[in-house]
Amino acid sequence: MLVSETQNLKAMNNPFEQLQKQLADLQRQIASTPTDNAPEWLSADQAADYLNIKKSTLYKKTMNGELPFYKPGKKLRFKRTELSEFIQSGRQTPPRYEGITIEG
Repeated sequence: MLVSETQNLKAMNNPFEQLQKQLADLQRQIASTPTDNAPEWLSADQAADYLNIKKSTLYKKTMNGELPFYKPGKKLRFKRTELSEFIQSGRQTPPRYEGITIEG
């Protein structure tokens, strides 16, 4: 029996073997790929876009102490992780209405 025939027989015995190998290769590639290519430090424009607010609102929130910021020189800088924490801190859960049934 030739080598290629032997390989074909092995593949027929386990049709998922090649798929399993390909999946393992893809998993290794995904694991080695950075998950977030976004910059950690944001300018005021980028931070306002990230928070979906106007730049003037961003400045008000920094001056009121609502948003953490850094000022290396003349321009404000914001850490993306701290802005994410700010967004999370505003998360609210709806009140629970126990005993109330809504009929449609």
